[in-house]
Amino acid sequence: TPISLIWAPLCVFQLLSRHTIHVHLADQARAHELGSRILTLLIVVGTSLQRLALAVPGLHPQVAKDTALARSGEFALLFIMLHLSHVGLAYRLVLHACVTLSLATSGWGGDSRGWTQLGQPFDTLYVVVANVVGAAIGHCAEVILRRAFFARHVERRRADVVIERL
Repeated sequence: TPISLIWAPLCVFQLLSRHTIHVHLADQARAHELGSRILTLLIVVGTSLQRLALAVPGLHPQVAKDTALARSGEFALLFIMLHLSHVGLAYRLVLHACVTLSLATSGWGGDSRGWTQLGQPFDTLYVVVANVVGAAIGHCAEVILRRAFFARHVERRRADVVIERL
């Protein structure tokens, strides 16, 4: 499908650019920020192209209910991944807006059709629920990781104090 042809090269570019940035930049915090910007740019471009593909009559077929559920699940996984890779809040908000506007608005206005065979309001419901579920699970996972890191950091500092006293 045209949407798969949009996302496949963007995913490959993201993986290669992320690897290249982290290998060649000494400042890893700067590398992470640059990688987050590139990821945001790629998703903005991808969702814009996706919306254009959906707007052109006959270019992209409406997907079945099970396929729509799988695609929504992919977006939920995207938002979980954004939390686990510690992408900043501003970038995540931009990505939530792009994903929601690219798919949920398909079929609004009466003259265009939705991206699923179910049509509106289910198109919007699929996307919004995927965003909320992905953000909620991602937030919980991020909190768990941050607390574990903090606990390990505190224990390491306590061990250093004990060693200094010896």
